[in-house]
Amino acid sequence: MKVINNIKAIPKIQKYRYFMIILASMALLGPLAFLPQLVGSDDLCGTLCMRRFYLYFPGMTWEDFFVHVNAAAIGVIAFSVILLTTLFFGRM
Repeated sequence: MKVINNIKAIPKIQKYRYFMIILASMALLGPLAFLPQLVGSDDLCGTLCMRRFYLYFPGMTWEDFFVHVNAAAIGVIAFSVILLTTLFFGRM
């Protein structure tokens, strides 16, 4: 009963925030990711993914490999920009 009272004591806006976090997790994070499955893909990234450049696929050519490496470089740059921005500016 104490747990239910604690849940009822949570402010309405906080309940909405928790609901949105759970909904986004179910929509985008595996194994619950239903958004990619709606378009017929089992993978969130598809054929070109910034985090899968190091994988070898059967029939992959060197050109395909370098395309994946370039995509990964873009991902590393984007992550670095986010990390540095957070480091220098913090929570503004």
